[in-house]
Amino acid sequence: MPVVTVYGVPRGVTCLEVDYVFRLQLKKAVAGIVELDILPEHVSVFFCKEDSNYATLQKDVVVFVDLFEKPQRTDEVLNRLCRVVVNTIKSFWFAEGEYVIVECFVRLLNPQKGFWSSKNE
Repeated sequence: MPVVTVYGVPRGVTCLEVDYVFRLQLKKAVAGIVELDILPEHVSVFFCKEDSNYATLQKDVVVFVDLFEKPQRTDEVLNRLCRVVVNTIKSFWFAEGEYVIVECFVRLLNPQKGFWSSKNE
């Protein structure tokens, strides 16, 4: 299951926006990359709000997408994923404008090197 974590979300973002707009849009965007072979409900999305005064001054949003390694997840596919995630977040009101920089990093995980799920039990 892919995990998307968004850092740099300002205090003004409401829970309703996160739950009913932003999270759903990101799930659809990630699942829209056909080569990932996932459904929107397989994508977990977490938003980390900044509670400090720094959040009102910062203009950066950083996103990490954690995925299991698979042969079809090529560099081209992963770079396309990053572009789609960045463009989706840039459509959110808190990341609009030329002064807000949104960056996305993909971290590939090998489940053979440390993974367990309660679904396995």
